Amino acid sequence: MIISYSNNFVFIRTPRAAGTSMAFYLFKSGLIDPQTDIYKVEGSFSTWEDFDQFISTDGLEFANLPRELKSLEKMAPVRRTFDDLRAKSAIQADMPCIATIRNPIERMASGYAYICRDVETHIANNNGVATSGVQHLLDNVTPNVNMYWDYALNHYNGSQPLHKWYTQSHYFPDHAEVFNIENLHQHASKFITEKGGVVSDPIELRRNTDIFTPDQTETVFADLTADRRQAMTDLFAKDFEIWERSYAVYN
Repeated sequence: MIISYSNNFVFIRTPRAAGTSMAFYLFKSGLIDPQTDIYKVEGSFSTWEDFDQFISTDGLEFANLPRELKSLEKMAPVRRTFDDLRAKSAIQADMPCIATIRNPIERMASGYAYICRDVETHIANNNGVATSGVQHLLDNVTPNVNMYWDYALNHYNGSQPLHKWYTQSHYFPDHAEVFNIENLHQHASKFITEKGGVVSDPIELRRNTDIFTPDQTETVFADLTADRRQAMTDLFAKDFEIWERSYAVYN
């Protein structure tokens, strides 16, 4: 989350949609004034420069990350929604907004890989023993994609704020300028240049094997039942519309 009062825009970070990369495009652009602007980065880092130093030294490989850099609860302050910031009077309702978006199906496939890998990491770090929470995932989520989708749908419809999942369009307003992650560098370059900032070389932080090509995504969801595919399409209808519109700008 970045609020640039100095340049009149807010950047909203949607989960698992290149938010860290876009944030660093802005941090390195010279458009963020530490005296007047507000931002939040992962973990307990007080400045983006401190976080940048951590990345340079330790990297962002998922298996090696401390929990504060990957848990839903710890990441919540970074992923504040536009409506939340508006409700707290941090921004005006018509403040220009930018955000990123990812192909919704690819994002769901990535989420499945994320959970599977998180389970493996927990077990490896616990001498091969699965805790009760991890065992629940092993029994009810990771065996196949249909079980994962049922689990995911329950979270999208859930009532507990820290554990509820949201569509990407939940995070930003209808007037937001949205950048698809496949063309993030082009979108970021145009926005920063128009604001008079400095464009960095392409940034791909947190990029890993969870970034699926269309073929890889289809492989992951090959066994997904037809009714679940339709439910996924219906749930993410608005996200698809926004992603396709953004993707069409450079493709």
